[in-house]
Amino acid sequence: MATSGGVDVGAAVIDCGSFLIRGGLAGEDSPRALVPSAIGTRSGKNDVLGHSLWGLPELVDQVVDVYDPMAGLQAIPKWDVMKKVVDHVLSKHLMVSSKETPLILVEPSYMWGVNGRAAAAELVFEGMGLKSFFIARGPVMAAFSAGRSTSLVVDVGHQGAFATAVFEGYALEKSKQTSVLGGRALSDYTYQVANEKAGQNGIRARYELPSMSGATTEKESKAEGSNGVVDSTAAVSKDTAGSEEKEKPKDGSQDVEMEVKEEAVPAAPPGEVSKVKPTTVEAPPPAPGAVVPKEGVAKTFSLDSKKAFYRMQIVHDLKQSALSIREIIETPDPEANGGGPAQTATAAAVVAGSKVKREPRPTVYTLPDGTELDMGQEICERIPESLFDPRLLSDSKIPGIESARSLHRLAYEAASACDIDVRRELFGGLVLSGGCSLFPGVAERFQREVAAITPQMFKLRMVSPSLRQDRASAPWVGGSILGSLGTFQQMWMSKQEYDEHGAMGINRKCP
Repeated sequence: MATSGGVDVGAAVIDCGSFLIRGGLAGEDSPRALVPSAIGTRSGKNDVLGHSLWGLPELVDQVVDVYDPMAGLQAIPKWDVMKKVVDHVLSKHLMVSSKETPLILVEPSYMWGVNGRAAAAELVFEGMGLKSFFIARGPVMAAFSAGRSTSLVVDVGHQGAFATAVFEGYALEKSKQTSVLGGRALSDYTYQVANEKAGQNGIRARYELPSMSGATTEKESKAEGSNGVVDSTAAVSKDTAGSEEKEKPKDGSQDVEMEVKEEAVPAAPPGEVSKVKPTTVEAPPPAPGAVVPKEGVAKTFSLDSKKAFYRMQIVHDLKQSALSIREIIETPDPEANGGGPAQTATAAAVVAGSKVKREPRPTVYTLPDGTELDMGQEICERIPESLFDPRLLSDSKIPGIESARSLHRLAYEAASACDIDVRRELFGGLVLSGGCSLFPGVAERFQREVAAITPQMFKLRMVSPSLRQDRASAPWVGGSILGSLGTFQQMWMSKQEYDEHGAMGINRKCP
């Protein structure tokens, strides 16, 4: 058993999201680490990753490119780059030795396939020297987080939306339904609209502003020793070290690892808006000058990758601040299920009801240069509403928007791909997860829309975590639960088994 801070710990659990990497120890309620999956490169210096990429000025000024190791709807990660992030999370956030700590990697809902899983096994056993390893399917873990082994899981993450049937602890791949509409697509459209509304200058990242650029090279040189490691404490000036704005953990880099003190300042809950700067960083969708490779290929944004990345930080914060689904409270109707809609645990979610006026979210957002950007209520509702009606974004430049499907349609078609005897259990355990499920009103609207297209013979029940931040971390939470079970300890793939059966053996060990 490995140790962390002198205390014995069990397995490490890392959720390989395409927007955030979540890491923690099995048995814990929530992840300790939330870091961007992107990596910044510096000319002639070590890579920048972790919280430093989120805005430590003296490092941001030096970033040349921002690399996204997981791009495309069905992309297999570029594992040599992902190794850097995994190493960083284990050593700097969880403070455990990779060689001594069993590792559970949570596979995203879009699934890596047999070759991708084999590549992951080769990475951890050959590249990191692990002794025990397991790959957990994201949809299965999301179901586990809700206490279910059979469930219909709809994950609305950064890469897109995915609906998968989970039956008795197994993800039924034949049921998987996908749509391009996820965090990346909504950010792309939000940028398109906001950039036009921002006027002649458009949206400019903080480092692009004259007052924000040219950060303290001298300060950074003092923090950086002869070996090129940026000391996380020396990199913070005394006059700002105690302020809220500079309280984010500061990272340093030596090849792949950064000095981080994240546990001293907990990250803002997923989905909650930071008062200082965006709590999360979206690997950017296409922005002016960004080079976009073919689908399924890990991409490096060249030339303007840095500009695109940091501009999209602002867009993500705008999304969290202003966008929401309109609130609808349904009027119960005893005749509601007679015409076809499925029964639901909450009768109010079945029939069309009236709009209810609620305190609107602010639609005016202040850009870093001081420009007040008025998005307008119609736009702020239209963008998240597109999750239920993709036609609302028909004027966008989002690739694949023409064939995009709504969340409720994905769920229904995933269930319909299964035997009819299984469907009853699936509809009785709907799980909604992912960052885009955190828009106010999405969960309630999802249940209502699924009910409207599902035959009345089925009874719907939402079993998603009630707390918004738990929905965002549902796959990680499920992995934490799995790793803490005594019965799970026989399921690890050991280094000995890897040597005997090769990397492809992981597909038999982790079906």
